[in-house]
Amino acid sequence: MADRDCRPERGVVSAFVRGEALRGGLALLLLLVAFFWTPLARYDEVYYSSADLLQDFSLTRVEPGYPAANRIMSDEITEMQPWAMFNRDELREGRIPWWNPWNGAGCPHFANYQSAVFSVFTLPWYVLSTKAALIATAFLKLWACGFFTFLFLQKRRVSFWPALFGASAFMFGGHNVLLVSFPHAGAQAVLPAGLYFAECVLQRFERRKAPLAGLAVTFTLGLLAGQPEVFYFSFAVIATYVAARLLLLLRRTRHEEGAVKRLLALAGKFCFAGVVGAGLAAFQLLPFFEFLHHSRLYEQRSLVQTPLSTQYWPLLFFPDLLGNPSTPWVLSYTLPWPNYELIHMAYAGALVVFVALVALVFARRDKTLAFFALAGTAWLFYAYDLFGAAKFFALIPSVDIAPMNRSQGVWLFCLAVCASIGAEHLLRGLDKRRWLFAGGVLGAALVFLATFTIGADRVLEAHSTFESSNHKLFSLYVPQHVQHMSALFAVGVLALLVLVLARWRPARVLGLLGVATCAFLATGLHLRDYNPVTPDHLFLPATPAMRELTARVGSERLAILGEDKLQPDTNLPYRLQTIDNYDGMWVQKYDHLYRDQFGDTGNWRPMLKASSRALKLFGVQWVLAKWGWNFVDSGFNPLNREAGQKFLIHEIVPGGTVTQTIKAHKNGLQAVAVFLSVRPKSPGAHIDWKLEEVGSEKLVAEQRTTLAEILSTLDSNHHLRMPSDYDVALPGRNVVFRFPRIADSKGKQYKLTLSSEDGRPGNCAHAWSAPLLAYGEGQATWKDKPLKGEILFDFAYDLDRFREEARIGDFVLYRYAEALPFAHLVRGAVIAEDDEEALELLRVPSFDPADIVVLSDDATLPADVRRELGPVDNSQRRLVKFEGDDKVYVVETDARRLVHIQNEVVFLINKFRWEKIETVKATEFEGWPRTFEDMQAQTEAGLRVVLPEVKGQEPLHTLVDEPTRKVFEVNRLWPTYVVIAQAWYPGWKAYVNGAQVPVWRANYAFDAIAAPAGRSKIEFVYAPDSLRAGAWIGVVSAMAGLGALLRRRRVRAA
Repeated sequence: MADRDCRPERGVVSAFVRGEALRGGLALLLLLVAFFWTPLARYDEVYYSSADLLQDFSLTRVEPGYPAANRIMSDEITEMQPWAMFNRDELREGRIPWWNPWNGAGCPHFANYQSAVFSVFTLPWYVLSTKAALIATAFLKLWACGFFTFLFLQKRRVSFWPALFGASAFMFGGHNVLLVSFPHAGAQAVLPAGLYFAECVLQRFERRKAPLAGLAVTFTLGLLAGQPEVFYFSFAVIATYVAARLLLLLRRTRHEEGAVKRLLALAGKFCFAGVVGAGLAAFQLLPFFEFLHHSRLYEQRSLVQTPLSTQYWPLLFFPDLLGNPSTPWVLSYTLPWPNYELIHMAYAGALVVFVALVALVFARRDKTLAFFALAGTAWLFYAYDLFGAAKFFALIPSVDIAPMNRSQGVWLFCLAVCASIGAEHLLRGLDKRRWLFAGGVLGAALVFLATFTIGADRVLEAHSTFESSNHKLFSLYVPQHVQHMSALFAVGVLALLVLVLARWRPARVLGLLGVATCAFLATGLHLRDYNPVTPDHLFLPATPAMRELTARVGSERLAILGEDKLQPDTNLPYRLQTIDNYDGMWVQKYDHLYRDQFGDTGNWRPMLKASSRALKLFGVQWVLAKWGWNFVDSGFNPLNREAGQKFLIHEIVPGGTVTQTIKAHKNGLQAVAVFLSVRPKSPGAHIDWKLEEVGSEKLVAEQRTTLAEILSTLDSNHHLRMPSDYDVALPGRNVVFRFPRIADSKGKQYKLTLSSEDGRPGNCAHAWSAPLLAYGEGQATWKDKPLKGEILFDFAYDLDRFREEARIGDFVLYRYAEALPFAHLVRGAVIAEDDEEALELLRVPSFDPADIVVLSDDATLPADVRRELGPVDNSQRRLVKFEGDDKVYVVETDARRLVHIQNEVVFLINKFRWEKIETVKATEFEGWPRTFEDMQAQTEAGLRVVLPEVKGQEPLHTLVDEPTRKVFEVNRLWPTYVVIAQAWYPGWKAYVNGAQVPVWRANYAFDAIAAPAGRSKIEFVYAPDSLRAGAWIGVVSAMAGLGALLRRRRVRAA
């Protein structure tokens, strides 16, 4: 490093305006125009977005069968782009988007960090149209990465063309171009920018004010760019580089008087710049750390980090060896495992890697080259866990929770710098042994190519039996891809040989330009369309379904059943409030409860099960169900079939009747759904449904359905098979057989019969059955013969609670009649001693959120509340039930009576245990009176009971409803609890009649505020202490930075 000092002094501003910087910046702009040529040339007709992915889902589908250009580029349209639009809309309405009330019952939008509200790269969204902002934002990110790399290399005395080569290599590295629509690429720019300003400081022994300020601003902007993990790794490299440079400076000047003191002072200034930079961004950092502590992500990152895979190393040369998701010849979106994006974020092109390796011959004479070679090697050992190295890196504080798959930018930058400096040495010319060096380069290139070609053959052989419908296209494309990449490498090596052998400098420059061009063709040009474009009419389309849905639901809370839904957070542009969320962090307690109640599924959190109790808890007013199958409280909610089963098909034709018996466990049986398939273009035939009560053979209901009715919805919008759909050979769907509510269905068995008088093979409906029995309470038959497993069916109760409001395409929109509002009042409360007890209470079928609230025990609960509602010791009380009866009683020995425990909720809030219940004979308590659901008797027996709400009282009134501020008015005769169906988060504060009161975590994941008797005004506001503290730290940091600058000016003036 020391041997590359120093250029003649120039100011930091002059570095940006001097000729070479301008020419370099313009050259990078031209390369970016080539990279963005598709969205630029088609600007009038497309958006630079993967929004065409929404064509996979019925609600937003405009063109059935439209193929998404890149199916794994989903995060930009389900996170980044809706967030940027939300940021813009909130700011235009005069609000800073601290909180998102539209997803996940509310979530800390600003604190999720990737929302990048104050990122310099988000600014185009605030001043340009959406279409222009999409391109401008991506353009700025890549240009910043390339331009600051160019400036840093020039500062290290790398001349124009090698610096441009290095800047282009980094700018078009896999991490940056694959994630150009993400905040990652913008945050990655802090690495070259920070190194550039650090180098300016190190080379300016007198005037360091401007570069130190630039370094501090770089850190601030990097921290606000929206990706803390990328910043983390970049900062680690910058800090290590500065430390190494300071040590080398100390080594050179150690014999000079005061050298140690000067270097310590300089180190202190670097630290000061870092502290000021972080302090200015503290208003973003502290809320993020608070959210991280209360997030689901923190739990996941607390586990052992998974290293990157080494099995795909040949893809560093042949990136599309196993396909490319942005092309038609992809084998699978999970190849290479886990996906193309993760593997190729380390892709820099074979030529850049080779030139970087060649450059190592100069490492002994060039300390900068040596440093980045060592840094790149360290990254390889860390990221790929070579020889178990990752565990040693994990000993460094915080490294253990930093994801390895956010560190690839470090590798790319090290390669770019090494390749650039190597090219600089070659451009200067070799004094002797030029031909020997060229021979070594050629031999190394042949070995390099042969090694990767052999490795590629082995990878292809390992995946030759992979099941895919695209093998034909794939087998045609891969040889072409291998030839193309090999040819680019060969031409690049020939250009490199020209650079080595030519004696005339212009010829060497042409050789270097050939190397740079081949490198660009293998990276930037090859990956230019990985980020797709979407036709205008497919970008967040206002389909008839979406228009009707938004008009009917308004701002009330909606639950969409199943996977064919509006994906989070694409609801934001439509201003629909949904209870799912995908911000990459998830509010921890809310997400726990959501997955517990609606199914533990993937990142998009589809609802695969549901209960009316859960809908009340989450404040859901509307339910949208595909094909009208409302599976809330369905009989098969807890059923788990063994994965990988091949379902058996059964034709419903004369003599081919299908039956299934069902046992009802509740009163109110009202619908049965059967999964049926129909061949396309089947002529008209009928299916006859019949439901009978087993034993009495009483006909409960019957119905006739035509095949045309099923086909009209099955093929109406080209439904795509979702991961949770049944894997069957024929297209099918749940067909609902609904009938009048059976009031006394509990404990009875029913027989469902599906038959057809006019069905014929090829013109009939098909039922399916499982080869393994999962439903053990019924028997299925076909052609009067028992089947091994049940047919694919389900059943539901009490559907009258859901009033059909509209049929929207293939969906039915229901209004939930028993829904609770966003905030409601309850008198009854109980304290759960831990989270598991709280969940146990919420899972009880008889638990009703309208009657009781479960408070989580924490320090905010006052002593009197804890005494009244806290733990009770009923361990010595005797519990009994009689043979043949499921009622449970408390034995009151003194009063010689049995007090019936009203329900499971009362049982659990009194801390009784199921294993304590004794089954006795009726004669043991002969003559003892028994009470039934008598609240007074339960109270006299010392039991805690659920106090019913007194009717006729004034309801809660909402006076103000804003994203970060709610105002309620309450007027009650007794003290009560205001339960708010908003995700509990520590930033919310409550004020009752002007006095601050605690906000308690209620029903595991929501909020509760205690309201006194009488009329009260309750204010509920989002004002996190972390944000306030961060703002004050920012003010102090700004003052400290300005003070340091002014002091420096006064010292120089003196």
